[in-house]
Amino acid sequence: MPLFHSHSHNEKLRCPYKGCEKTFEKPTILTDTTTIPRQTYYACPYCMSKLDIITENMKIIDVKPTEYPKVFESPAKCAHFSGLLNS
Repeated sequence: MPLFHSHSHNEKLRCPYKGCEKTFEKPTILTDTTTIPRQTYYACPYCMSKLDIITENMKIIDVKPTEYPKVFESPAKCAHFSGLLNS
């Protein structure tokens, strides 16, 4: 059984970061292995920006940005860019 239930198919989440703002069913879970201890967090599946999730009765109802309110033009300028996903 999944940890969180998704919302219905007609209710999509929207990336809160300016420059992305794409819709998706559920956030991606990413693990940053470049830090010790490793950090796992929810992220937009398109821009990979870190998200805070808002839940109600074990259901994800909304997402909000955690740090920066916009997506940078180049991945190399992004604070979360590590280059590992380009392989």
